[in-house]
Amino acid sequence: MRPKPEIRSFCVIPYVHGISHRIKKIAKKHGVILTFRMQHKLGNLCKFSRSSARTICGISHPEKTRFVDCARNVVYGIPLTCGALYVGQTERCLNHRLREHAGNVKRSSSNSNLADHVKAGGCSPSFADTKILHSGQKDLFGRLVLEALEIHRRSNTISEPSVQLPEAWLTYLNS
Repeated sequence: MRPKPEIRSFCVIPYVHGISHRIKKIAKKHGVILTFRMQHKLGNLCKFSRSSARTICGISHPEKTRFVDCARNVVYGIPLTCGALYVGQTERCLNHRLREHAGNVKRSSSNSNLADHVKAGGCSPSFADTKILHSGQKDLFGRLVLEALEIHRRSNTISEPSVQLPEAWLTYLNS
């Protein structure tokens, strides 16, 4: 009878039918505990497993936090009840970004212009009325310029531009 090998390490590999158990047997002889992970889980295969969420634009959206139609690579404006407007930009799905804004407002996050304004002014954002000001700009710098331009054009924004553009650029872009 062979002595039991000393367990030296632990490893997880993807399960491949017909091969994985042979590898496990060899690994055991060398003191390695081997376990498997499944590549295709039932939750990923069956669309009915998440009935309270819809997958649109590659992201699962719970129905209760779906504010607007899905869109990516946008500059957007969130209206507030006080008449002000928050302007922002995102590469990701707009609903995901609005959900983050809603969380910041709920927590009164101190690193958010929107949350700070709501906390100080007593007004509230209307996420469902968010408008897409520019769409389809996949280039980050392009979205940042459009965001800065929209903030400059409007007198009622509470946003700070992510990039400061020279006054000459803003004048040229506004013409």
